[in-house]
Amino acid sequence: MAKAIMAAEESPRGPSTNIVARKIQATRQFYRDVKLEMKRVTWPTREEVVQTTAVTILVVCFFGYFLWGTNWVLSKLVSSLINFLSN
Repeated sequence: MAKAIMAAEESPRGPSTNIVARKIQATRQFYRDVKLEMKRVTWPTREEVVQTTAVTILVVCFFGYFLWGTNWVLSKLVSSLINFLSN
């Protein structure tokens, strides 16, 4: 057992080349995995994209106007409260 450990420590390859080789191999494996995963993706149809885009735009507009109205009402309340307390 000790001979095997010593033989591994006396390897002519330096640690830097081993790290570089492992990084290159890991990068290749990552891209292989990405390619496989992209084949499994179910892409939406054009109609689904148009529908979800329309819903998104409507929801953003609704909440934009809701927050604008809430801000306007609260600013009127605060300004009237300040006017009431300053008199």
